[in-house]
Amino acid sequence: MILTRLIERAKKNNATVGIGLGLNPETIRKIEAAKKKVEARKLAVVVPMRKESEIISGLFNGKIDAAVRGGLGSHTFIKSLKNSLNKSKFYRLALLETSDGHQFFYAPVGIDEGRTLEDKKEFILKGCDLLRMLKITPKVAILSGGRADDKGRDPLVDNTIEIANQLLKHVKKQLNHDIQNYNILIEDAIREKCNLILAPEGMSGNLIYRTLVHLGKGKSHGALYLGEDKIIIDTSRVAPENEYKSALIFASGMKTSYET
Repeated sequence: MILTRLIERAKKNNATVGIGLGLNPETIRKIEAAKKKVEARKLAVVVPMRKESEIISGLFNGKIDAAVRGGLGSHTFIKSLKNSLNKSKFYRLALLETSDGHQFFYAPVGIDEGRTLEDKKEFILKGCDLLRMLKITPKVAILSGGRADDKGRDPLVDNTIEIANQLLKHVKKQLNHDIQNYNILIEDAIREKCNLILAPEGMSGNLIYRTLVHLGKGKSHGALYLGEDKIIIDTSRVAPENEYKSALIFASGMKTSYET
């Protein structure tokens, strides 16, 4: 279980993690409850923060080891991060869990992410690095908009199938892992216990994420900004308490990975 590995690391680190509170009283209540549970187990020292500027400056001046977006708005938070880190794009990799307990990393979850072949390749390469760091053997599923024999029905579907095939060839040359093109059959990828799943692009990725978490009784444990010098975990501003708790653990568990 991926979260189990992160808990083990968080116990050793007990990192100082800043989390954005935002303004919603119910969100603040959930974050405070998550803080209490995480600190009781000595998995992190949690520092609630009100504004984007406070949490970002805390990352850069060493006040905190890692940051969790928490109740802060996505648009303003990401814009502030791009300015502070001088980046035009990020690669966010979500840790999700099905209703029957299968955990896997998943991308893209942002509606404007994962549009190019190079972006998709980066998600897989960086995602496999993360799994290996956690001492988990990667098993990767690439998704497209249709089955292989659907080719010819629609140009848009054809394009996603072709890109998935190209992507498979590219990453197979660089990685010696179990990587397969599951086409549109995400249920097969889950049944076969894939631990890194790549959606065709961000809009379908976000819909799959929302369907699993908000309608399918699944869970989100936060999303890591991959390949950054600073440890940053994204969450929904309307997440359940469990997501804030897991995101704090995720952040603390990542501390030494970028420092050693």
